[in-house]
Amino acid sequence: MYEYEYIKLPLRKKWGFKKENRTLWDECEAVIAEQSCKGWRFVQCIVEPYNNAGMFIPVRYILVFGKLVQS
Repeated sequence: MYEYEYIKLPLRKKWGFKKENRTLWDECEAVIAEQSCKGWRFVQCIVEPYNNAGMFIPVRYILVFGKLVQS
């Protein structure tokens, strides 16, 4: 049986990466590494889009982690 954990990263416009020269995926990788140390496995990344005049812009990433638990 698997247990899942969902981590919502903050909204994209609140990152302020241009100063630090980091991307949104750099932040995702940092969270994945942190969760891996806790025994969680990265399952998938869900992207919440924002529809701006027909163009879908990724606004928030939701990272899904799973862990095998004994029942």
